[in-house]
Amino acid sequence: MAKFADGEVLVVVNTRQPAKSEEDGKRRIADAVEKERGVGVELDDRSALIRLPGEAGQTVRPESKKVLLVNAMGTYYTDDTPKLKEWFTAAGYEPELSDGSVESFRNDVKGIGVLYVNSHGALIPWDYISTENQEILMSVAETPAPNHLYLEDEKGRNHFIIWTRTVVNNESVEKYRDEVKSGRLAYIYGQNNGVPGGSQTYGRHFGITELFVLENWKCEPNALMYMDCCWSAKGAIRDVCLSPEVNATTYIGWDSTSFDGTTSSSVLYFFDRVLGRNDYLPPAIKQRPFSVLTVEEAMRGLTRRQLGMDPILNGDVDLDLPLIKSGKSGQTAELVFYVRSPILDEFLLPGILNVKVGNKVLTLDGSFGDTPGTVTIDGTPLSVREWTTGRIECDVAEGGPGYSGKVMVETDGLKSNPRALSQWNLTLNRLFMDFPTQLSTNCPACFYEATIHYSFSADVGGTRQRPDEAVTASNYTGSAFEGDIEVTNAGGSYFIGQGSTITLLPNADDGAELIGTCVGFLPPEDNNYLGACYFVNGQTSSIAFSPTLFAQGLIRNYTGGAYDGIVEPYGVLYFGNLIGNELVLSLSPNFTIEAGHQDTGDNSYFEWESADAVSAPGVDDPR
Repeated sequence: MAKFADGEVLVVVNTRQPAKSEEDGKRRIADAVEKERGVGVELDDRSALIRLPGEAGQTVRPESKKVLLVNAMGTYYTDDTPKLKEWFTAAGYEPELSDGSVESFRNDVKGIGVLYVNSHGALIPWDYISTENQEILMSVAETPAPNHLYLEDEKGRNHFIIWTRTVVNNESVEKYRDEVKSGRLAYIYGQNNGVPGGSQTYGRHFGITELFVLENWKCEPNALMYMDCCWSAKGAIRDVCLSPEVNATTYIGWDSTSFDGTTSSSVLYFFDRVLGRNDYLPPAIKQRPFSVLTVEEAMRGLTRRQLGMDPILNGDVDLDLPLIKSGKSGQTAELVFYVRSPILDEFLLPGILNVKVGNKVLTLDGSFGDTPGTVTIDGTPLSVREWTTGRIECDVAEGGPGYSGKVMVETDGLKSNPRALSQWNLTLNRLFMDFPTQLSTNCPACFYEATIHYSFSADVGGTRQRPDEAVTASNYTGSAFEGDIEVTNAGGSYFIGQGSTITLLPNADDGAELIGTCVGFLPPEDNNYLGACYFVNGQTSSIAFSPTLFAQGLIRNYTGGAYDGIVEPYGVLYFGNLIGNELVLSLSPNFTIEAGHQDTGDNSYFEWESADAVSAPGVDDPR
């Protein structure tokens, strides 16, 4: 690079070159690394900028659906912007392609939610920009915000230049002379057009600096920037983009020289996983959209080979190194993620991790942002009672929608992955000798027979915590609604003391329609029966009803108040001081409850017929 006497700057780049052959790729990559090392940039301590994986935070979504996809590179390089436009369009965003000219960079990077730039990038020593304009950058950096850290990186401080499509000629030199002298533009010389594996041409173009960015770019809140340029994670560019003046929330860039095979694979993997497209390196089981930093976590654990990088295009780069934090920055670049605040995590589409139902509430966990939208089951809207960035709670009316179907979230026209909420309609036949008889107390009338019609809903589809993990089976506790249980043909008596019993008849007129064999009813504060608890054990493909989840309630007003206040121990199973077992129902691979029989003591058992799942998870459901 050079700085002329009149203050104009020329930068020569030799980066991002696809290889003619494997041997040629090794030679040219080694040359490029050596030349870029000559810039004299030392690695800075990025720990204060990077949000630690798994740190508790708040998910946010870009408030604008405008996406600008910039390819400033010539024909010698891979252009992924058409594919990205296809993905963003399908996701409900409004993508635009940009030619990467100076005027496009000046006029189009406004009101955006996502910016992707594919171009050459280079660092300029700090003293190549005039003192006056250094002070402008310093004034931006003094704004109290955690992202402004480049002034603390004295040894690594550099300006940054991005190659544009605007060619340097007599006319353009006159047009942009003042901006070149002020440090907003510079001349940049590098490889451009040609045929990969064949001839190539070089050219002299204008490049924009972070001063140009500071003056002309403005994002909507929570914008995401992916700067697919060499050295884009270094220098002042990252801090200007994250500043309140430009207003990006997330900034992604390379910490040294990047290569065509590396950059193309990385950007396709990243946007495929945050948009849930299942197009690039598609997994056997489809995946939902993930948040930005969840994808970063996944990329930390994957090698370059697993990301689909071409060994021919990457020369002697060790493809068995992870893309991020490889520890060998002299060999190849690492992708670095920055956020304005350590508690923020971007997402581009809402993603449902799982769904739970119980006590007339449908609960969704996932990434939703803080702007409420709609929740539907098979297209029917639910009443949202609470909406937070990671959890939504909805009211589910008895007898109405909400027991089964595809659950989806929509916010600002952007739709989540569908999540299957399944329902089982189970018939349990119950023979039961109640606990006084089990304790050898003389109570010949303490005998129940009942047919229990029981419906309950659960999400049993399994899920992933991050991209490309194996699907983990669902494990959680739920509870059905009061209206989901109907006990018929239940009769018998209840032992309350020496020499006395109270007979409970299955007669709706005396309030005994739910008496008999209670299937784990949970009492609310007034001790009326409410629903039934169950534990979904995805590891063993079973659903277990356990008395450890249940409490004791009071029989309420079965004959106009005569029996009010009698302690009623209830649960699925009990004998001997209420110490009980579990009623375990097995699930087949297609989520059918298999028919079964389970003894619960002398003259005490459950029997049940098989029950198919309504709205069972499908093989193509993203998880």
